[in-house]
Amino acid sequence: MATAAHERLSAMDRSFLVFEDAGEHMHLAGVAILDGRPLIRPEGGVAIERIRRHFGSRLHWLPRLRQRLAWVPIYNSPVWVDDADFDVSYHVRQAALPYPGDDAMLKGLTARLASEPLDRNKPLWEFWIIEGLQEERVALFGKMHHAVADGILAFYFFASLVSMTPDTAVEEAPPWTPQPVPTRSSLLRDEFVFQTTRPIAIVRDAVEVLRTPDRLLSRASEGLRALRHVFGAGSSPAPATPLNQRIGRNRRCDWLTLDLDDVKAIKKRLGGTVNDVVLAIVGGAVRRFLVDRGVDIRGLQYRVTVPVNVRGQDEQGLMNNRVSGWLLTLPVDEPDAQRRYDLVSQRTAELKSVHQEIGPSLLQRALEYAPAALTLTIRLLIRLNSYNLVVSNLPGPPLPLYFLGAQLVGGYPLVPLFENQGLSVGITSYCGTLYWGFNADRDLVPDLDRFVGAVRAEVDELRDVAALEPGAETRPGPARALRHSAGRRRRRSARAAVRHSE
Repeated sequence: MATAAHERLSAMDRSFLVFEDAGEHMHLAGVAILDGRPLIRPEGGVAIERIRRHFGSRLHWLPRLRQRLAWVPIYNSPVWVDDADFDVSYHVRQAALPYPGDDAMLKGLTARLASEPLDRNKPLWEFWIIEGLQEERVALFGKMHHAVADGILAFYFFASLVSMTPDTAVEEAPPWTPQPVPTRSSLLRDEFVFQTTRPIAIVRDAVEVLRTPDRLLSRASEGLRALRHVFGAGSSPAPATPLNQRIGRNRRCDWLTLDLDDVKAIKKRLGGTVNDVVLAIVGGAVRRFLVDRGVDIRGLQYRVTVPVNVRGQDEQGLMNNRVSGWLLTLPVDEPDAQRRYDLVSQRTAELKSVHQEIGPSLLQRALEYAPAALTLTIRLLIRLNSYNLVVSNLPGPPLPLYFLGAQLVGGYPLVPLFENQGLSVGITSYCGTLYWGFNADRDLVPDLDRFVGAVRAEVDELRDVAALEPGAETRPGPARALRHSAGRRRRRSARAAVRHSE
């Protein structure tokens, strides 16, 4: 007889359940655009059953996708248990736009799907196969709860679905037998044992650290510096802006693409890193957007948080969140683009020197052993809105990828919105192109397209600052390559560094 099993959620994983409410959906999401021809059946329509079998053959890469939440009596602590009723057809669904569906229609459907919370009685993820798009494209919209995975783990799972060759074969799924769910009494007993043995674990960790005093002193000094920067930057609420008001449950989505070579050229001329260019673009776009709305930005300390992967080499197989972040003030009140860029580069260099991301990591580790009341207090402090905007930048592969033979044309990440944060920005790179995804509160940011336009305008200004030649050709992304191969070649304008995704 199989032994019942469960796994406690880490403190950070639990926090995403606590943060979630009717307006704050704590799921990571994204849209992938595919050349859909290999996915269409001869009689028409996508081969949904073949796609579901393909998903089923990859679930062992992230076993959490076949687990659901259970709750420990009295303590009300969440744990993961296997879902004996798991059905892949519930999680891999099908939708269609009225043909010929354009980008505006796809963005509308994406926003509606992103607005719906995940069912906590089921494994916390969904993928939607969307057909009916122009040019024989198919979209793949996915969302996965942040309690299940951070951006790195979600990316790993998506990577398991694609390959570097246009292979259409579906592999056999490894056998899987769900482990029985523990009884309420056994869950309560195990939680009691964990709570009563926590002091021993704390002492054991302390003894282990004291065995290496040099490392202890170095780590303590580094950690104190990091915590000082974290609390110094985030000890007060972020300033109020039209983007930082109470949010609702409904979303508005948009996206665009940048040629990565253009961004690298700006970086080469101005110094710094690609991430500096991205943050300078965001800062300049925020400036343009707020000024356009009539906001007085003089002295505005506009703060962004930039997620940072802190997963060590010995933690690659762990199925929990291992992400921290930088807290950075963007110089949106600086009118000169060159000066804004220099300030961004200077501030990111300072953050690297103090390893600011260690501060939140130390807090997260402390939360694993913190009493429930203290944990709640710290979470409430974290929710004081110390930043205005989340900007997530995740590097992707430089070579073409295929989903069951369908070439990946592009993909746009959608970062969740936290309390009083009406906009988030996600960026990923793929095949020489930066793909930007914008997730916004539908009512708070009805003019999201104007923010996207501000991003395009800021890129143009940075090109001017870097003295790049207008119209310089850069490597085309997969979307352009496919259109060219289909005989739909379009002339690029003098400022073709940025364009809306097609």
